[in-house]
Amino acid sequence: MEKDQKKKKNRSLFLNLIPGFFVLGAMVVMVFFKDQLFMKARYDLHTASAASFSKDGKTVLIDDSRSSIKILDEKMRLIKEYKGESENSFYYADWALYADGILYVADTKYDENNNNIETKRLLTITDKKVNVYFEKRNDLTDVDSSNEIFDIQVKNGNIYFLISVDYGLESYVINKNVPWPKLLNRYYVGDKINDAGIDLDSGAVAIAVKRGYLRVYDPESGKWNNLEVYNDHIMPNRVAIKGEYLYFSELYENKIYSMNLKNSYGVKTLVAADEKPVFIETDESGKKLIAVGASGFYILEGGKENYISSIKYAGFFKTLLLWLVAVTGILCIFFYLRIIFKSTKKALNSENSIRIIIVVSAVIAVAFFVAYSLMSEHFDKEQATLIDSIKLYADILGGRTDAALISENFDEHFYGSSAYKALREPLDEMTKKARVEGKNYEYAIYTVSKGKINYVLNSSDDVMCGEPLGNREKDYFLRCYATGSIYALSTKTTLGTFLNIIEPIYENGKVAALLEVSLDMSLINKERQRAVFNTVFNVFCTTAVVMMLILEGVFLLSFMEKRQKLSGEERSDITNITPLRTLIFFTNAADSIQDAFVALLCEKVYMGGLPIPNSVAIALPLSAQLLCLALFSSFMGTVGEKHGPARVMGFGLLVQGAGCLTCLLTGNYAGILLGKMMIGAGMGTVYVNCYAIAAKGKSEESSAAAFTEISAGSLSGVTIGAGLSSVFLSLGGWRLVYGVGAILLLIAFAVAFSVREKKVEVVETKTLETTKQEKKSGIREFMGSAPVTFYFFLILLPFMMSLAYREYYLPLRAGEYNVSEVNISRFYLICGLIFLYLGPALTRFIIKHIGLFGGICLAVFLMAEALLLNVIMPTVIMAFFGMVLLSLATSFCYGCMYTFFGALPASSKFGEARAMEVYTVFESVGSTAGPVAYGFLLSLGSGLGLSIFGIGMLAFMGGYTLILKKSKNRQSIEGMKG
Repeated sequence: MEKDQKKKKNRSLFLNLIPGFFVLGAMVVMVFFKDQLFMKARYDLHTASAASFSKDGKTVLIDDSRSSIKILDEKMRLIKEYKGESENSFYYADWALYADGILYVADTKYDENNNNIETKRLLTITDKKVNVYFEKRNDLTDVDSSNEIFDIQVKNGNIYFLISVDYGLESYVINKNVPWPKLLNRYYVGDKINDAGIDLDSGAVAIAVKRGYLRVYDPESGKWNNLEVYNDHIMPNRVAIKGEYLYFSELYENKIYSMNLKNSYGVKTLVAADEKPVFIETDESGKKLIAVGASGFYILEGGKENYISSIKYAGFFKTLLLWLVAVTGILCIFFYLRIIFKSTKKALNSENSIRIIIVVSAVIAVAFFVAYSLMSEHFDKEQATLIDSIKLYADILGGRTDAALISENFDEHFYGSSAYKALREPLDEMTKKARVEGKNYEYAIYTVSKGKINYVLNSSDDVMCGEPLGNREKDYFLRCYATGSIYALSTKTTLGTFLNIIEPIYENGKVAALLEVSLDMSLINKERQRAVFNTVFNVFCTTAVVMMLILEGVFLLSFMEKRQKLSGEERSDITNITPLRTLIFFTNAADSIQDAFVALLCEKVYMGGLPIPNSVAIALPLSAQLLCLALFSSFMGTVGEKHGPARVMGFGLLVQGAGCLTCLLTGNYAGILLGKMMIGAGMGTVYVNCYAIAAKGKSEESSAAAFTEISAGSLSGVTIGAGLSSVFLSLGGWRLVYGVGAILLLIAFAVAFSVREKKVEVVETKTLETTKQEKKSGIREFMGSAPVTFYFFLILLPFMMSLAYREYYLPLRAGEYNVSEVNISRFYLICGLIFLYLGPALTRFIIKHIGLFGGICLAVFLMAEALLLNVIMPTVIMAFFGMVLLSLATSFCYGCMYTFFGALPASSKFGEARAMEVYTVFESVGSTAGPVAYGFLLSLGSGLGLSIFGIGMLAFMGGYTLILKKSKNRQSIEGMKG
């Protein structure tokens, strides 16, 4: 019979754990495989800008306005993608090459306002790291500063490339054994360059210049040769050279040509493109050519052309599997939600609960509606202001444009002439002034002839005189030319997203040219997205904080009303007259309000001087607080017995508040260390007296109810502390947060002194177990019990130490990725809210299905998993995911741990109250040692340190399991399951 029950329980455990693994899998899929999960069957190209061939048949494509590099297989399917615009990757890619598992990228880094080109770089990217091999810094106020990296090639492991300089070129090599650039040659050109390529075997260099010429450098004579093509009536744009062949694109008709350099008249048309070619490149053999336009690319080989405007995704079955895991995980979430709903259904049936839910839902809905309305109105006004400012700037530029210079001199060789310089000089002067003021305006001037729109010039100097506009918004330009109307429109190009104003330029009352003024909206759109994100989270956090404060106020008022109605006999039970939930709520809220930033603050203010590693010094104030908490917990209970626990708690709240003020007023490392010690002393005083009051209940029911109130208040306080931190950090910084903490403790002090304590002789109500055991065991016998001693050292201490992940490891890790303390606090609040209300139901579910010790093992496993996942994938996303696992573990582990330890036979013999005092000491010691342990292990290297920690926890858990199996108390332990 017993074996059948055990098999049934194990089967139930197995069946209930399976959905949990799918939920965990769904979370991993949504975090790490989100892009592949939401892939379409095909991906249409709109903003492609460059491409190249790799040695193994793959194709490298730069897309998404230079912010994405895609690797395609031989069948032109997407197999890998690199995202840019990041410190840990490239910024805006200009050129990319893939060889031997390494991605070579030439990119552009803009200044912090995204206004001007700050640096041109050459870097390599692997799965492990990013190496920057070359940097060319530009003058941020120079409109004409246009250094470009051309034609990256890898040969024998060495990197070769060209870079444009003032009216010339330089060639470099980076030796695989000497990772810095070596200058190979300088070439004087005397013209502005559109594009350049080099044949490494012969040393020949080909260039296309903006005045409309093709030139080839002969390394034997050391001279440039102008190439004559079709009576010189060409507009060459992009070039590539390999062996005796030169390939180039031409803009009048958007054609790609090949030329035999031994016969300059041997020009062959390879393809007539539908749009302006923006890039061409050959493979190593020179027999295969790729030509890129914004909406697609051509692959030309053996006289055949293959045009690709959309790409498929490789790994369809992988995507299908990911969807299967995600959907199954979501269904499993509903499975668990159904269990939670059933367990909370009774509580929701009360009239008061229904009212609270209605009020909370209404407030949240109204808050989000108001936030949406305000943001929409703000963005509309901002857009109108931007259009007005661009229009004003366009009017000023139009007034400075001499249209006569265009009509009298314009032809395809206008570029570089004295009239050209006279035309753009006042416009560039205005552009420089705007950039100094932080306004990223670009301009372009066009002519219109026979329905064709051609460039005259632009601010970035990357177009040719007479270059056709292409397919972009021709209708608006023609309408503007015909009617003189002004148009505002938004466009997306290979360079980004722009807001444009198109207006006419007049000469003698007639429209002579068109002026376009553009503003790069990339940074503005990111700021808008960030503003929406911050507003939504601010509304959510503020609403959650206000509602939780209201609910705690309701609980306090209900308690006070109930206290007033108590009879004399009922007042003799101290748990009935002391608002334990409120007191523990305030002390935890005032403490957790600093969790998101205190480690970062210590890192910032610590100036050295201590003979310990910096990581340990940063952790010292956190450990000092917990040490004082443990010390004051050991004797302030006795003080409370003499002077009244509620009054002594009031004293502890004052000390904790003084600690907050000390941190606020000093702001240096020594002051924060002292303040944290005072905070710990106050918290220890409050904690021990709260537990003492709960233990003094006149019956087991009243004590159990008091402990439940303490647990609920603690979780609620920790959660709301994170919310208060996120709100007040965004309003006034960390000093304001400490000020708010002091105010909370002052309120709690008033609540503590509202208790009118009476000295009452407490009669112990003995249970059947204590009646049988009149003679209790001593501390030596208690600590000599293997299940007790090894529980402390193998389970409790490591687990409590691991919880410093929340206030020490995660803030430091997130700080490395520039995640603000505000967003860390918001994340803490979300995790806290989820598991605050999920915790009770989850605890009951776990105890029922896997038992107390099973729940403890699951919590230890989750914490070890959080640490080891940060070793396997050391990313900021994984660091936050570890916090989710920590929140999940702590939502049920405390209940399992307390109950399991209290039910050990040795604890019953020693006395449950006395056993819990020893338990609290070890718990505090573990919490105290946690930050220092993290600091020491991280000083060994984050990977090694976290590996030691995580593997050690799992090993200790396995060791304790074996000890339990060998223990004489095995049957008692087994009896506790369920």
